[in-house]
Amino acid sequence: SYSDVVDSYWAYQDILKASIRHEHILKEEKLSQTDKTSRLSNVNKNNDKEKEVVHQASRTQPENVSRKESASTSNKSNNKAKEEGVHQARNTQQNSTAKKESLKNIQKIKEIVLAGASGQISINGNSIPVYDLFKEFEDREVFVPISFIADALQMDLTFTTEQKGQKAILKGNGETISCVIGDSYVTKNGINIPLNKEVISNQGEMYVPMSFLVDVLDLKVGYSSQMLYINIFAE
Repeated sequence: SYSDVVDSYWAYQDILKASIRHEHILKEEKLSQTDKTSRLSNVNKNNDKEKEVVHQASRTQPENVSRKESASTSNKSNNKAKEEGVHQARNTQQNSTAKKESLKNIQKIKEIVLAGASGQISINGNSIPVYDLFKEFEDREVFVPISFIADALQMDLTFTTEQKGQKAILKGNGETISCVIGDSYVTKNGINIPLNKEVISNQGEMYVPMSFLVDVLDLKVGYSSQMLYINIFAE
């Protein structure tokens, strides 16, 4: 009947509406689930980023500490090198000043000896009378026996015969010094050092210029005089 058809129509409409509502609810739930998943993914990504930042910071901190320690060590090394350089320069200057003073004293000593004064020359407590020195009045030079120098400094002294003359070799204190009669230089540890006068020989004894004490042996020379008594100290 017509009434049954109408009822069926409205019943179908109700079913259709319910189906549409159900489908809409499913879509909303799906969208909600997708949104949650997206938000969870973003949260996880943010967490991962935070972990990476923390990890990077933990890696960077030791590197920064290492760089600071390296820089500190480098600064200390540079400061130490500067201090050593200053100390070395100061020592060089002091040694240069002491050498100049010693050479001045030797010149004064030579003048006193050549003037005929009596006295002694002393090296490390070992002494010989001034008259055992060899004097060249014309050249205004005073020479010291090499055997006396060897004894005073406790160095070994040997002699050999070279083609051009007798050669003396001094060894001790980590140094080797050689000289030949007639040469105006000596060889110290393989390096030639000039002398202001030639090495000479007199009555079987080899003599070197008094400046040998400073120029070759690097000794500190001082002197004092009292009533024509002369002491010459080298240390």
